[in-house]
Amino acid sequence: MRVSIAEYEIINLYGLYTHKILFDDAESVSILHGPNGVGKTALLKSINYLFCGNFSALGKIPFSKINVRLSDDVEIRVKRIG
Repeated sequence: MRVSIAEYEIINLYGLYTHKILFDDAESVSILHGPNGVGKTALLKSINYLFCGNFSALGKIPFSKINVRLSDDVEIRVKRIG
């Protein structure tokens, strides 16, 4: 069974934005778009850092919480403390 990201949410990114992406498992491509400066690149980097285990780099992105739901209904939650 292949497990994929079903839902990814980053809360209080830069102290301003909350982004939630729902991934459709039937589609092979998702498009992320928005104006400059709203955190598209930071969101993508946070996904990469989280799933590659690069927690020191993830800690440099300013957010308060990350919530992830995988296709097998496993949930991952990251909360910044301090």
